[in-house]
Amino acid sequence: MSRTERKKYEREQKRMERKENVKRSIKDRVEEFKLNRQGKTKRKRTEVMGRYRRTERILTALIAIVLLLLIITWIVILFY
Repeated sequence: MSRTERKKYEREQKRMERKENVKRSIKDRVEEFKLNRQGKTKRKRTEVMGRYRRTERILTALIAIVLLLLIITWIVILFY
């Protein structure tokens, strides 16, 4: 097998693997939704809620930082 043929073969293998991964993830999501309707999920509720809590903490911190910067800006504008 020449080098170009080998590269083509490797690219094709990667492409097929990606397609299979996408199909598998879609199938897993569909199965998760079906189980969720029945009240039985594979994923733990704490794992899902953990993501939301982390996002909420980050957003709260960003809002606080922006608020402080706004207050500092107004103090500088009004008193100098």
